[in-house]
Formats: sequence, structure tokens, C-alpha cells
Amino acid sequence: MTNHEYRELTEFLGRKFDAIDQKFEGIDRKFEGIDRKFEGIDRRFEGIDQKFEGVDGKFEGIDGKFEGIDTRLSRVEMLGERNQHHIELLAEGLGSLRQEMDQRFDRVDLEFAAVRGDVAVGLAAVRSEMAEGFVAVRSEMAEGFVAVRGEMAEGFAAVRSDVRGLVERVEGR
Repeated sequence: MTNHEYRELTEFLGRKFDAIDQKFEGIDRKFEGIDRKFEGIDRRFEGIDQKFEGVDGKFEGIDGKFEGIDTRLSRVEMLGERNQHHIELLAEGLGSLRQEMDQRFDRVDLEFAAVRGDVAVGLAAVRSEMAEGFVAVRSEMAEGFVAVRGEMAEGFAAVRSDVRGLVERVEGR
């Protein structure tokens, strides 16, 4: 093989490998797009986390109310033991406190059911979006890989053919 033929071969192979590099750069851009989609999903999860923090705050407030009721009931019981003559008055107070407590429990149950429903709807929406996103990403990746494999196979077949031609020209001289 002469220097000129060797130079032609290396230039030709260099162009082919440059083309292959460009294909991989395209794949890299597709992966960057996929990364952006995952970042969007992460932001959605952050929103859900904030909702859960809000729910936790509501439950802490409800716990505080229950502690207040427990404290009042304890005081009523202590007074009842110390002051037997006031038991009838305290019984009425306990009755109203129990009614208030029952009402609060009912409200808490309703609020909890509403929050649970909101969270379930939010999670279902996120799961659905994630499933759709993953299907789209898998499809894009599969299409991209099939296209790259095909182009690489064509490129390598052309390179092999050109190299064979060069080898035949060299051997023929």
C-alpha cells in the first residue's frame, strides 16, 4: 500500500468515524431530553411532598385539640373525686364535653377522608403521568437505537466495501 493510498484510507475512515460520532451526539441529546422529563417528574413529587407536609400540619393541630380535651377531662375527673357534692354538675359538663368531642371526631373523620381522597387522586395522576412518560421514553429510546444500529450497519458495510476496494487496487498493482 502506497503512502497516498494509506492517506486516502485514513481520511475515508476518519470521515466515517466522524459520522458515527455525530450519531452518538444525537443519542446524547435524546438522553438530555429524557433527563429533563425526569426532572419534571421530580418537581411533581416535590409538590406531593408539600401537600403531605400540609396534611401533617393539620393532624398536629388536631392532636393539640385532643390533648386539650384530655386535659379538661382529667381535671373534671379530679374535681369529681375531690368534690362529691358537685358530681351532678360535673356530669353535665362531661356530657357536653363528650358531645363536643364526638362532634370533633366526626369533623376529623370527614377532614381525614377528604384529605385521603385528595392524596389518592394526586397519586393516581402522578402514577399515570409517570407510566405515560416511561412508555414514551422507552419508545423513543427503542426507535433511536434501531435507527442508530441501522445507520451504523450501513456505515460499516460501506467502509468494508471501500476498504476491500482499496485492498484489491493495492494487490492488483
